[in-house]
Amino acid sequence: MKEIDTLTITSAQKGRKKAFRALYDWYAPFVWKVIFRTVNGREEVAKQVMQNVFVKVHSVLTSFKFQSNFSTWLYRITYNEAVGYLIKQNREQKRMVPIDDSQRDVPFEGEFSDRDMVSKILGGLSRKDRFLLVAREVNDVPFDELAEITGQSAGALRTQLHRLKLQIKELFNPIEQFS
Repeated sequence: MKEIDTLTITSAQKGRKKAFRALYDWYAPFVWKVIFRTVNGREEVAKQVMQNVFVKVHSVLTSFKFQSNFSTWLYRITYNEAVGYLIKQNREQKRMVPIDDSQRDVPFEGEFSDRDMVSKILGGLSRKDRFLLVAREVNDVPFDELAEITGQSAGALRTQLHRLKLQIKELFNPIEQFS
Protein backbone atom coordinates (compact mmCIF):
# COMPACT_ATOMS: atom_id res chain seq x y z
CA MET A 1 0.00 0.00 0.00
CA LYS A 2 1.25 3.46 -0.85
CA GLU A 3 1.71 5.54 2.29
CA ILE A 4 0.55 9.10 2.84
CA ASP A 5 3.31 11.68 3.20
CA THR A 6 4.88 12.23 6.63
CA LEU A 7 4.00 15.94 6.58
CA THR A 8 0.29 15.07 6.62
CA ILE A 9 0.79 12.65 9.51
CA THR A 10 2.80 15.13 11.55
CA SER A 11 0.24 17.86 10.84
CA ALA A 12 -2.54 15.55 12.00
CA GLN A 13 -0.52 14.75 15.13
CA LYS A 14 -0.44 18.49 15.86
CA GLY A 15 -4.25 18.57 15.77
CA ARG A 16 -4.84 20.05 12.33
CA LYS A 17 -8.30 18.95 11.24
CA LYS A 18 -7.65 19.16 7.50
CA ALA A 19 -4.61 16.90 7.87
CA PHE A 20 -6.58 14.34 9.87
CA ARG A 21 -9.35 14.47 7.26
CA ALA A 22 -6.74 13.83 4.54
CA LEU A 23 -5.40 10.92 6.59
CA TYR A 24 -8.93 9.54 6.96
CA ASP A 25 -9.71 9.91 3.25
CA TRP A 26 -6.43 8.20 2.32
CA TYR A 27 -6.74 5.19 4.65
CA ALA A 28 -10.52 4.72 5.05
CA PRO A 29 -10.92 2.30 2.10
CA PHE A 30 -8.04 0.18 3.42
CA VAL A 31 -9.45 0.19 6.97
CA TRP A 32 -12.95 -0.63 5.70
CA LYS A 33 -11.71 -3.72 3.81
CA VAL A 34 -9.84 -4.99 6.85
CA ILE A 35 -12.82 -4.48 9.15
CA PHE A 36 -15.42 -5.81 6.72
CA ARG A 37 -13.52 -9.06 6.26
CA THR A 38 -12.67 -9.39 9.95
CA VAL A 39 -16.33 -9.08 10.97
CA ASN A 40 -17.32 -11.50 8.21
CA GLY A 41 -19.20 -9.02 6.04
CA ARG A 42 -21.62 -7.67 8.65
CA GLU A 43 -22.05 -4.12 7.41
CA GLU A 44 -23.62 -2.56 10.52
CA VAL A 45 -20.90 -4.00 12.73
CA ALA A 46 -18.26 -2.82 10.26
CA LYS A 47 -19.65 0.74 10.34
CA GLN A 48 -19.50 0.82 14.12
CA VAL A 49 -15.97 -0.58 14.22
CA MET A 50 -14.87 1.87 11.51
CA GLN A 51 -16.02 4.75 13.67
CA ASN A 52 -14.28 3.25 16.72
CA VAL A 53 -11.02 2.85 14.78
CA PHE A 54 -10.79 6.46 13.70
CA VAL A 55 -11.80 7.76 17.12
CA LYS A 56 -9.00 5.62 18.55
CA VAL A 57 -6.52 6.76 15.88
CA HIS A 58 -7.38 10.38 16.63
CA SER A 59 -6.82 9.87 20.35
CA VAL A 60 -3.50 7.97 20.04
CA LEU A 61 -2.08 9.52 16.89
CA THR A 62 0.69 11.28 18.81
CA SER A 63 2.00 7.85 19.88
CA PHE A 64 2.93 7.02 16.27
CA LYS A 65 6.71 7.44 16.16
CA PHE A 66 7.47 6.57 12.49
CA GLN A 67 9.25 3.34 13.47
CA SER A 68 7.08 1.40 11.02
CA ASN A 69 4.81 2.21 8.11
CA PHE A 70 1.75 4.16 9.16
CA SER A 71 -0.43 1.54 7.46
CA THR A 72 1.10 -1.19 9.65
CA TRP A 73 0.40 0.83 12.80
CA LEU A 74 -3.13 1.55 11.57
CA TYR A 75 -3.69 -2.09 10.61
CA ARG A 76 -2.82 -3.16 14.14
CA ILE A 77 -5.32 -0.69 15.66
CA THR A 78 -7.96 -1.71 13.13
CA TYR A 79 -7.57 -5.41 13.78
CA ASN A 80 -7.54 -4.95 17.57
CA GLU A 81 -10.68 -2.80 17.47
CA ALA A 82 -12.53 -5.27 15.22
CA VAL A 83 -11.60 -8.28 17.33
CA GLY A 84 -12.32 -6.38 20.55
CA TYR A 85 -15.75 -5.45 19.26
CA LEU A 86 -16.49 -9.06 18.30
CA ILE A 87 -15.35 -10.36 21.70
CA LYS A 88 -17.56 -7.83 23.48
CA GLN A 89 -20.48 -8.73 21.24
CA ASN A 90 -19.86 -12.44 21.89
CA ARG A 91 -19.99 -11.88 25.65
CA GLU A 92 -23.27 -9.99 25.31
CA GLN A 93 -24.79 -12.74 23.16
CA LYS A 94 -23.87 -15.38 25.74
CA ARG A 95 -25.94 -13.48 28.30
CA MET A 96 -29.02 -13.49 26.05
CA VAL A 97 -31.78 -16.07 26.34
CA PRO A 98 -31.38 -18.65 23.54
CA ILE A 99 -34.06 -19.06 20.88
CA ASP A 100 -35.84 -22.40 20.72
CA ASP A 101 -34.03 -24.37 17.98
CA SER A 102 -37.30 -25.84 16.70
CA GLN A 103 -38.37 -22.33 15.66
CA ARG A 104 -35.34 -21.66 13.48
CA ASP A 105 -35.49 -21.85 9.71
CA VAL A 106 -33.32 -24.55 8.21
CA PRO A 107 -31.05 -22.97 5.60
CA PHE A 108 -31.09 -24.33 2.09
CA GLU A 109 -27.90 -26.26 1.42
CA GLY A 110 -27.93 -26.12 -2.35
CA GLU A 111 -25.55 -24.25 -4.62
CA PHE A 112 -23.67 -21.24 -3.29
CA SER A 113 -22.73 -18.02 -4.98
CA ASP A 114 -19.11 -16.93 -4.67
CA ARG A 115 -20.10 -14.50 -1.92
CA ASP A 116 -21.89 -17.26 0.00
CA MET A 117 -18.86 -19.52 -0.33
CA VAL A 118 -16.52 -16.82 0.94
CA SER A 119 -18.85 -16.15 3.88
CA LYS A 120 -19.03 -19.84 4.64
CA ILE A 121 -15.24 -20.23 4.49
CA LEU A 122 -14.51 -17.13 6.57
CA GLY A 123 -17.34 -17.84 9.00
CA GLY A 124 -15.82 -21.20 9.88
CA LEU A 125 -12.43 -19.76 10.77
CA SER A 126 -11.17 -18.43 14.07
CA ARG A 127 -10.66 -14.67 14.24
CA LYS A 128 -6.92 -15.17 14.15
CA ASP A 129 -7.04 -17.41 11.05
CA ARG A 130 -9.56 -15.13 9.31
CA PHE A 131 -7.31 -12.14 9.97
CA LEU A 132 -4.25 -13.90 8.58
CA LEU A 133 -6.04 -15.17 5.46
CA VAL A 134 -7.69 -11.85 4.65
CA ALA A 135 -4.66 -9.72 5.48
CA ARG A 136 -2.35 -11.76 3.30
CA GLU A 137 -4.57 -12.98 0.46
CA VAL A 138 -7.04 -10.11 0.09
CA ASN A 139 -5.13 -7.08 1.34
CA ASP A 140 -1.69 -8.39 0.27
CA VAL A 141 -0.01 -7.38 3.53
CA PRO A 142 3.62 -8.59 3.44
CA PHE A 143 4.63 -11.29 5.92
CA ASP A 144 7.13 -8.98 7.64
CA GLU A 145 4.36 -6.48 8.38
CA LEU A 146 2.06 -9.27 9.55
CA ALA A 147 4.83 -10.43 11.86
CA GLU A 148 5.07 -6.95 13.32
CA ILE A 149 1.27 -6.76 13.75
CA THR A 150 0.83 -10.19 15.32
CA GLY A 151 4.10 -10.57 17.20
CA GLN A 152 4.79 -13.91 15.47
CA SER A 153 7.68 -14.63 13.13
CA ALA A 154 7.14 -14.31 9.38
CA GLY A 155 8.11 -17.98 8.96
CA ALA A 156 5.53 -19.11 11.51
CA LEU A 157 2.87 -17.06 9.73
CA ARG A 158 3.81 -18.57 6.35
CA THR A 159 3.47 -22.07 7.83
CA GLN A 160 0.20 -21.19 9.52
CA LEU A 161 -1.23 -19.76 6.29
CA HIS A 162 -0.10 -22.79 4.29
CA ARG A 163 -1.79 -25.17 6.75
CA LEU A 164 -4.90 -23.01 6.78
CA LYS A 165 -5.15 -23.13 2.98
CA LEU A 166 -4.75 -26.92 3.02
CA GLN A 167 -7.46 -27.19 5.67
CA ILE A 168 -9.85 -25.01 3.62
CA LYS A 169 -9.09 -26.98 0.47
CA GLU A 170 -9.77 -30.24 2.28
CA LEU A 171 -13.05 -28.98 3.72
CA PHE A 172 -14.39 -27.50 0.50
CA ASN A 173 -13.11 -30.04 -2.02
CA PRO A 174 -14.47 -33.29 -0.54
CA ILE A 175 -14.53 -35.02 -3.94
CA GLU A 176 -10.71 -34.89 -4.16
CA GLN A 177 -10.49 -36.80 -0.87
CA PHE A 178 -11.89 -39.90 -2.54
CA SER A 179 -9.89 -39.72 -5.78
